[in-house]
Amino acid sequence: MAGFVLTDDPFIGVKGFINTLQTKMTVRNFLKDLLVAHPEEGTAIFKSDVDAGAEQATFYLETYTEIGGDGNGIPVAISCQIGSTNYLLCIESNSVILKETELPEEIPAEASEYIFYKRNTYDKNVTFESSVERGFCLGCSEDDQHLMLKPYLEDECDATKAFLLEYSLEESFKIKTGKKHPYNFQNIHEELLVAHPEKSDVTFDSVGDVEAENATFYMNVYSELGPNDGLPVAITCKVGNKNYFLCVDSDSIILKEGELPANILSEASELIFYAKAFATGTSSLRFESSFVKECCIAWSIKDSVKKLILKQYSEDNLDETIKMCLTERDKTNKTERLLLCD
Repeated sequence: MAGFVLTDDPFIGVKGFINTLQTKMTVRNFLKDLLVAHPEEGTAIFKSDVDAGAEQATFYLETYTEIGGDGNGIPVAISCQIGSTNYLLCIESNSVILKETELPEEIPAEASEYIFYKRNTYDKNVTFESSVERGFCLGCSEDDQHLMLKPYLEDECDATKAFLLEYSLEESFKIKTGKKHPYNFQNIHEELLVAHPEKSDVTFDSVGDVEAENATFYMNVYSELGPNDGLPVAITCKVGNKNYFLCVDSDSIILKEGELPANILSEASELIFYAKAFATGTSSLRFESSFVKECCIAWSIKDSVKKLILKQYSEDNLDETIKMCLTERDKTNKTERLLLCD
């Protein structure tokens, strides 16, 4: 079922990965053999005589969302748990090993030994390209049992690089909880985003106070129960004792009073926006509506006031009214310089 599940705040940085989803699965190679963990040897191999329900044949597809990346597939990690110990499949010295380690929720780097880019092939199989050894993907060795890195060619048809993932409907999605961090939003003129609950709107203000509660917003991250397309977030604020969230209303962005739902059982929602890089290679963001496709939060001048609206987005014609920069505020209400700005 498509929809969204509320999770923790994102890592905000120029580059990086944020873990948002966990799916229980088994992995089969082109011979239909099961991938089996052998932690004592630091490896995982394919075997034909193993029960699919065995602990060592149970893996988890850990889906990450990439901030500031190039969008080449879905970033994932492959984990398993044997007893009470956690393991991750990773690249070490050009080899594929099973490493005892905790799953990182946030990876503040452009590449990681744990991150692979999952791509669907023409059938039900997938390939996994390494993020640290770009151009190389997981494949089977000559004995069809061991995992190794092989050159990845998009037009090549090599069955030894294709894997069938069989998902379990149980424990498919995990909900993460965590303390929300406050942010100030700014436009290209370094004007602050300010909430006006009495008018139900949000504007950019050149004289806004960074410490004011109506200039403090929160990024609330959801896991998406469907296709991964950017980082699904709701943007909220608290003024007085009331909670508000940014919401799509026709071609406008309004401020609506209410509590965020923990679950949204819909493929699109007026309060969910996809946080994406404003443009390839930039650290600023744009927020694309899940409710109105290819439209982003932007601002326009009306009666000398810069109000938030929805505006069509085009990669061929970048509109800087869509560009947003974020500053994270610390616990003492002091601000640190922009974490997301070019």
